[in-house]
Amino acid sequence: MEKAIAVNPGVRIVVLDSPGGFVDEGIRIGHALKQSGLATGVDHRCASACTLAFAAGKDRILLPPGRLGFHGCHDVAWYSYCNIAESEDYLVANGVDVQFVRKAMRVDPRKIWYPDTSELLAARVVTSTAIRSVKNNADNL
Repeated sequence: MEKAIAVNPGVRIVVLDSPGGFVDEGIRIGHALKQSGLATGVDHRCASACTLAFAAGKDRILLPPGRLGFHGCHDVAWYSYCNIAESEDYLVANGVDVQFVRKAMRVDPRKIWYPDTSELLAARVVTSTAIRSVKNNADNL
């Protein structure tokens, strides 16, 4: 992700579409997005670990028919340890409502919860449902 951001300096928004993956990778991608001040968007599906990357966006945009899916983490293999507290702390640090985070992380790891748009907006998971204007960071100097 870091390399893709570096070779595309004009990019202001990263549109995510993923059923998920490893928690550590979602957080690593999120750190790169946050450090670069990029917005995140979803217009299809972003679930599981993808939501960790999404939450790091400067602006977090959900466009119809996009959906965000959440569930608790689980150990996938001996090298992939699940730490729910780490995921919860990460989401809260990115501005997501703590009650929403607790609810999301309690969902059975074998299932996915897709909250409606109003709930995502109220919990500050999503900041907008339309692309208004994603300013160039240089414009703010």
